Amino acid sequence: MRILKSLTVISISISFIITFLSPLKGSAKNNNTPAHWSLSGTLLAGQFAQSIRDIPNAATYLSSALKRAPNNKDILRRAFILNIMEGRIQKARALAARTLEASPKAQIANTVLLSVAAKEGRWGDLLARAKTLDPKGLLAFLLPPARGWAEFASGKKSAALMALEPLRENKTTVAMFALHTGLMLEHEGKLSEAESHLVKVFSGAGSGSYKIAKLLGVIYERQGRKDKALEIYNAFLAVRPSSNTLQKNIERIKTQKKPPVISTLPSDGIAEALFEIASMLYNQASMDTALLLGQLALYIKPNFPSALILVSDIMINEKRYASANQLLKKINQSSVFFKTAQLRVAGNLDDMGQFDTAIKKLEVLAKKNPTDYLSLFAIGDIFRRHKRWTDAINAYDRAFSVLGTPKKHHWRYLYTRAISLERAKIWPRAEIDFLKALELKPSQPDVLNYLGYSWIEKGKHLERALEMVKTAVKLRPNSGYIIDSLGWAYYQLEKYNRAIPELERAVELRSEDPIINDHLGDAYWKVGRKLEAKFQWNHALALNPEPDLKKILVQKLNNGLSDESKTVEVEEIGKQAN
Repeated sequence: MRILKSLTVISISISFIITFLSPLKGSAKNNNTPAHWSLSGTLLAGQFAQSIRDIPNAATYLSSALKRAPNNKDILRRAFILNIMEGRIQKARALAARTLEASPKAQIANTVLLSVAAKEGRWGDLLARAKTLDPKGLLAFLLPPARGWAEFASGKKSAALMALEPLRENKTTVAMFALHTGLMLEHEGKLSEAESHLVKVFSGAGSGSYKIAKLLGVIYERQGRKDKALEIYNAFLAVRPSSNTLQKNIERIKTQKKPPVISTLPSDGIAEALFEIASMLYNQASMDTALLLGQLALYIKPNFPSALILVSDIMINEKRYASANQLLKKINQSSVFFKTAQLRVAGNLDDMGQFDTAIKKLEVLAKKNPTDYLSLFAIGDIFRRHKRWTDAINAYDRAFSVLGTPKKHHWRYLYTRAISLERAKIWPRAEIDFLKALELKPSQPDVLNYLGYSWIEKGKHLERALEMVKTAVKLRPNSGYIIDSLGWAYYQLEKYNRAIPELERAVELRSEDPIINDHLGDAYWKVGRKLEAKFQWNHALALNPEPDLKKILVQKLNNGLSDESKTVEVEEIGKQAN
């Protein structure tokens, strides 16, 4: 589809823009003057900062370099993009104007200036700029809602709805069309018309959309059709059972409270459009482009919870935990995203080395709300990450006592408690949790893998266990860890020639994993390929294995494979699962 291809094209183009080209134009000459060295040093610092994903310093250094070389187009392009990614939109605004002097159709520069016009309510300027632009690439997604909300703000309601029509023409954007049309009609009190658009997409492309479910449900509430509203909310929960975002809506109906009027501001509508495009790109793993658009959404609407979550998630992926927490802390306690934000803040604190602070934060959250099992599960997860198995089990037990009977989407909690129980050598309870997790989620590959391998290691249910691991491989054919489990299961069953192809495939997929390389070495040794075995053990040793495995590898390299040098393999599966 043309519009979907546009997403890919714009994602690739931005990735190209922010990729380092070495050398930068104007940075290769060396005239040995102090001013030149200052420029060169600043450029190198900026390049290094970006190479390690230190976007704040990269933006600062490139902006400084641009002051020293104001006519360098390469530096201008990098400084411009990096400032947007860091959320410095006012700085980017000036750079956008300079970019357009050379390239009047530059999409990102025009997107920035469209966003600035929306923020400042300059709807005439926005429409004038939009008329000069081709609806291609990113602008194929952004121009229809941008024009629509600008017309809406100008009082031209029919023109606003017409501007959205291009979004209706494509399956990729039909839900976006319905949402923005519904928001405009709801604002005007035309609830039945809004409903007709939203209903068409809710059962299809929009069934998992919180925004569409919320808007349609509220419309039904305002019409007095509370049963229909509950039907919508429950249908959403059927698709996303772990979500608690509509729980307040359900409680409002049960307590007979009056529903709100949503009444979207035009600028918020454009922020919503930027967020939706960013989300699509995020789901395609186009993180840089998603970050850029997410920051523009936050520039227009600073306390936009969905965008704060999105941008912080991208920062977490880049290990920018402190920056992510600064955003997450902006989410108000009254927001349905508050709990999600707080759980992420605690996880980030742990990743920053603040283990005690993270645990204390979660304990405070749990204490405030006696029904809060999510904070207790999060405590268990942090203890599990630190291999404090008994503490993890205690936290999980507390969580299950609050939760009560687990539902289908709670399989993960049973699985993580089972891992902790198995690592704590409390196998009977671990086995019960693994089986219960499979009962709730019969084809879950991680559970099939872990339980199947554990049974093989213990010599129990061998035929069933091997089939479970094979099923896990079919479900995750590119998972090096799961393929390693199948190969090692064959090894445990002394089917070495069947083990080797699986282990070789696992090494191809996870060449950096010392455990998988160790397994392949053992299998080679068993079939007499001793030189290859020692090569794999040497390679595993070079990959910085944990102390226990390192000791075993040294023994194998000195003495070959013996019963004494066998690894405790189930524990290794546990390490991979963690």
